[in-house]
Parts: sequence; structure tokens; C-alpha cells
Amino acid sequence: MISESISISGLGSLISGISTAAIAICAWFGLRSWKSQERAKVRIRFLDDVLSSTYQYLNEIGPLIHAIKSTEIGIQSYCEVERVGGNEDRFAGLGKYVEAWGEKASGQILTELGKIRPIRTHIQTLSVKGQVLGFDGFEECFNACELIVSSCRQIEGYNSVIMSSGWNYDNPEVQSTIDHVFENVTSEKLQSNLSEGEKMLLSFVKRQYEKTLL
Repeated sequence: MISESISISGLGSLISGISTAAIAICAWFGLRSWKSQERAKVRIRFLDDVLSSTYQYLNEIGPLIHAIKSTEIGIQSYCEVERVGGNEDRFAGLGKYVEAWGEKASGQILTELGKIRPIRTHIQTLSVKGQVLGFDGFEECFNACELIVSSCRQIEGYNSVIMSSGWNYDNPEVQSTIDHVFENVTSEKLQSNLSEGEKMLLSFVKRQYEKTLL
């Protein structure tokens, strides 16, 4: 009778121990599942934010691309007038354009730049933040963001050329700087880089949505 009592007691302790272990295991799996769900939520919020911010930037930069295109046409027109008049100096037309329209064109560009700079900063912040969220292949997102927001910096450089009528266009260093800017910052190249950055970002976001949600 005593032996049976001990056996029952031992069995009860064993069952109690198993129950405790089972509860602990369930709690561990539950905590792990909760952490996984929270991580997924954070990642989804990041993807939503970077996507919406990027499209806000792309929408706001439209007038800037148009402004760059307008200055290109204006400068080309002034250069053509100079050539027809017998002046082969390739910077003569630029100088005349800057003198006549530089201040107005630059003012318009600066106004539009003011609208996208805060968005640019937010996208850059997101691209840094995203590196700690453990995304596979995050480099694609980082490079896409950098390619997109670099357009703002390039336009700032372009604007510095057309805003100043005090440049010495006979100076070789000035000529080299202007050539570099006008070769690399065109409305066509800006639009191409923006489209390529958008394509890269969409590829990354689509892949991450599928991994996180499916």
C-alpha cells in the first residue's frame, strides 16, 4: 500500500514535471512566434515607408526635371544664336543665358529643391535604418535609394552653374567644371537614373513582401 502510494506520488511528480516542461516549451515557442510577428510588422512598416517616401520624392521632382529641360533648351538657343553671329566660343551662349535668365531659372529650381530636400533626408535615414532590420539583399534597396536621391545633389550642382553670372568662362578650371556638370546632369540622365532606381527598389520590396507575408 505504501509502495503504491509512493509510486502514485512519483507518477504525480513526473506528470507535474512534464507539464511544467511542456508549459515552458509552449511559452518559448509562443514568445518566439510573437517576436517573429513583431519583426515582420516592423519590416512591413519599413517597406511601406520607404516605398511611399520614394514615390513622394519621384512626384515632387517632376517639376525640377522640367526646369532642367527648360534651361537646356534656353542655353542651346542662346548658343545657336552666338554661332549664327559668328561667335564659336562654346561658353558664350551659356554666359548670355545666365546673364538674361540665370537668376529666374535658379530661383525656380531652388524653390522646387526646397520641397524635396526633407524627403531626401527621410529616404536616406530609412536606407540607414533598414540595414539593422536583417533584410536579405538589403544592398539593393540601399543602392536604389542612393541612386534616386543623388538626383537632388546633382541638380544642386547644376543650379550652381546657372545661378552665377560672375564666373570667368575663360578659366580652364571653370570650363572643366561646367563641362563635367553639363555632361553628367541632363534631364534625360536624371530621368533614366530615377527610373532605374525605382525599378531596383520595386524589385527589392516585392521580394521582401513575399518573404514576410507568404
